[in-house]
Amino acid sequence: MSADDSLKEKLAGVVLAHITDCKGLVSVDRLSGGASQETYRLVIETSVGEKRLALRRAPGGEYAEITPQHPGLDVEALLMQSALAVGVPEPEVYYVLQREDELGDGFLMEWLDGEALGARIVRNVARYWQRSILLILMRRVSGRGFGKFPLRNLLNRPGSGTDSWIRPSL
Repeated sequence: MSADDSLKEKLAGVVLAHITDCKGLVSVDRLSGGASQETYRLVIETSVGEKRLALRRAPGGEYAEITPQHPGLDVEALLMQSALAVGVPEPEVYYVLQREDELGDGFLMEWLDGEALGARIVRNVARYWQRSILLILMRRVSGRGFGKFPLRNLLNRPGSGTDSWIRPSL
């Protein structure tokens, strides 16, 4: 059995067991562009048709060493769930991988259409409105439900270069 077949077989078991209304795994596609983690697009069959999910996983399906600097993908998933709970637009996290899944660290989440490569977004003047909306949302988040999280300070600190991504250069 190839590594790809093994991954698909294990993922099929996970989505059937943990994703509501899942009838089966249709496809698994690894996406390019992940900076430090693997990203996959999964398609599952449900009673109302096909549904896309995203899998964010540690490289090679490994289990990362947890350090204060790298708390792990389960903590990332928890932060995403917490942000969603206080009204921040976030993909819904459906399931955090467990050791018994034998897939490494990672989580399954809602698939959102759009561009994920930051450099491409920043360079594209036609997407200026996306950056403006992102800034508005980030500013709303910085004063909402995150206590000591210094987002406002990160956005406005000298030398942060925020002007270069808030306003496109023409």
